[in-house]
Amino acid sequence: PPLDVNPCLIEHVPTDITQDFSAAAEGCDCIIHLAGLSDASASIDRPIEFATTNVTGTLRALEAARRHRTSIVVASSQRVYRPSVRPLSEEAALGPIDPYGETKLQVEEWTDLYARLYGVRGTILRLFSVYGPGQVSGQTSGVVSILLRTAREGSPLRVRARQLRDFVDVRDVVRAIDLAIKHPPDTVRI
Repeated sequence: PPLDVNPCLIEHVPTDITQDFSAAAEGCDCIIHLAGLSDASASIDRPIEFATTNVTGTLRALEAARRHRTSIVVASSQRVYRPSVRPLSEEAALGPIDPYGETKLQVEEWTDLYARLYGVRGTILRLFSVYGPGQVSGQTSGVVSILLRTAREGSPLRVRARQLRDFVDVRDVVRAIDLAIKHPPDTVRI
């Protein structure tokens, strides 16, 4: 289905989140922070790089939102939850098992702290197994694109996982971001 988002109203400002990009946020109504490293398997070998990019990058985005008094939408991940073979609720126990999940938990905590200390209106979206056109797979992330690539190669599909997955179409993520932009939190939770 077509998206109810007017692309003319959204300006993409390419930015390096490892550098100060506050000037790029000047005049923005909302910062949509989706940047970062996302391959959980790779994070095990490169925890410092993941922390530097994901956590420090988010702090730079939050600082830009604070300086320019704008709202922010921050992407988190289901990896903040403790693994489970049962369906999760939003109140499920947190307990990341890899550096990527830990960085996303820290991203959420920093977003909450900026809300309390500085009044930054932030919305955290915990994304679960997003798939769709243009998806690039990592070693173990992007399972839908991994399965598609395997099928195109004519290789046998072997899935040896006892975990449950919730898949979210990228178009639904865009709708969620659009709603977060149009309806930022009125108050800061304390």
